[in-house]
Amino acid sequence: MSNLSVSTNLSEVLEGDLRLDATFYGSSSYKARKILDDFEINGGFTELLGSLTVETFNPPPIKRVYTDSEALGTPYMLPQEMFDFYWEPRKYVIANKMPKIENWFLKENWIVLTQSGSVGKPFFVTKADQAIVLSQNAVRVPLKNLKRAGYVYAYMSTWIGQSLLKKTEFGITVKHIRPQHVDSLPIPKLAQSVEDEISAKIEKAFALRAEAIKLIGEAKSAIYSALDAPTKPPIDEDDD
Repeated sequence: MSNLSVSTNLSEVLEGDLRLDATFYGSSSYKARKILDDFEINGGFTELLGSLTVETFNPPPIKRVYTDSEALGTPYMLPQEMFDFYWEPRKYVIANKMPKIENWFLKENWIVLTQSGSVGKPFFVTKADQAIVLSQNAVRVPLKNLKRAGYVYAYMSTWIGQSLLKKTEFGITVKHIRPQHVDSLPIPKLAQSVEDEISAKIEKAFALRAEAIKLIGEAKSAIYSALDAPTKPPIDEDDD
């Protein structure tokens, strides 16, 4: 049994959801909503993410055609692999044998969210990622104004954005995030100069990450070349 004790105003109870359980008022999602409410009371403005996107979506399921050939295949990524600092494809798909594959490709300045597991974890897509086919089990967020993408990504990465993404308005944890959950996320509109500065920092950070990945790959290739070794390990017969 929880012994959580919190302090709140009677008006917050009467004007809100009439909740009497302390865990509701002590939750991060409640505090996040309170911060945005106060932001609006003080003259700020928030927008639902759904009004800012072209369409938040999961691509329709299609049959995947895999290949072991790097030369013939297109790199295929699983959602949990998006956050590997140095990512190498473990699988390849033959894209030209997969109809309706176009929306499975990543697009520059999209935000992509994990759909299950670590629900709502955001990833920012760079130009270097555009040759990658991502599993359908991740929510794509293409903004109408791509110049705001870095700011929206940064906000979604804060504890405020994460709390609101991972909880319903009643404080219930979301086990599997869907496009409609994402669309209902309130995004505070900041001064244009502030949003632009934040977006520029995010774009620079991910561009540097892409460059680091490229340099690590070149360094590894130089070692394989010097040793006259294959770039992929042999398959161990004892492996499952």
